[in-house]
Amino acid sequence: MSILTDQVLAALPQTQCEECGYKGCRPYAEAVANGEGIDLCAPGGEPVHQALQAITGRVGDSQKVLDRFVLPSKAVIDQSVCIGCTKCIKPCPTAAIVGYQKMNHFVVAVDCTGCGLCVDYCPVDCITLEHDDLSHKGALSLAHEYQSLYEKKKITDLEKSLEVKQKKDILKDIDDILSGL
Repeated sequence: MSILTDQVLAALPQTQCEECGYKGCRPYAEAVANGEGIDLCAPGGEPVHQALQAITGRVGDSQKVLDRFVLPSKAVIDQSVCIGCTKCIKPCPTAAIVGYQKMNHFVVAVDCTGCGLCVDYCPVDCITLEHDDLSHKGALSLAHEYQSLYEKKKITDLEKSLEVKQKKDILKDIDDILSGL
């Protein structure tokens, strides 16, 4: 990864919200390093826009940044409606949603980036984004923690997929042994 990409990534809020049109902050940082517009980060607002201008030496559209800006928010699950389907857990980039199948789910507010990716996956519309009293500056200061949670979740997801593969391999081995009897 280039130094420019690293610098851009460090300036982004790490919400992994995909509002920029990219599948997370790293792909957007790589795109910016390759010439993409620096005015696409909705949760970053003007502070991130200014940081990206300083890093890249390019000028973005301040009005576009202002129009796209979203205030910090957090996902909230209506417990009276949640059916425990688990569909909201997978898209959450920081594993902020916890719960088991057929049991109510909860949002660990401190880990929630407010990306809203979970909202579209809920079949009973029990998840809403509510304004978070955290200041925009405060939300941006959590970027490093959000990135750590995102990276940890990616590793956990990879480990789980390897476990499933290993279980399938073991079951195939058992099946092969039994079919040879």
